[in-house]
Amino acid sequence: MLIRQYPVDWVTRPEGWRYAPTYFEAPENEWLSVPATEGELGKPDDFPTFGWDNEYGSLPISVKEFEASRNLITNVEFEEFVKTGGGYTQEGLWTEEGWTWRSKFEVTHPKFWVPEGGSFRYRAMFDELAMPLSWPAEVNCHEAEAYCTW
Repeated sequence: MLIRQYPVDWVTRPEGWRYAPTYFEAPENEWLSVPATEGELGKPDDFPTFGWDNEYGSLPISVKEFEASRNLITNVEFEEFVKTGGGYTQEGLWTEEGWTWRSKFEVTHPKFWVPEGGSFRYRAMFDELAMPLSWPAEVNCHEAEAYCTW
């Protein structure tokens, strides 16, 4: 994350470095209904693997019915939110905290999207690439919540 914020000419791609397959068609996505349920967060004190202190204990929860996408949201799907959905200009799509963040930093697209002539390139670890439209969109929680509201 931090390396990707440096200018590209400040970093050197290691010999043999390869990115994941980039240019293939994004899968068709669909929204699935998930029924309401009761659950419990946390783990018991004697849980056999490592856990942070705030992971222990028990918290009963009620989860309301919701929808989820079958596949991860891809860059091509998120691009529609950015370009045609007006996602970064519609305050009503954002939580109060999210809109404050978006406004304070004048955010108009995901962090690692680089504007170029009405489109975007993708800032990868060591390079700027043609936008890998089939890759999952990398956004923060504010952007993800606004997208889901949209």
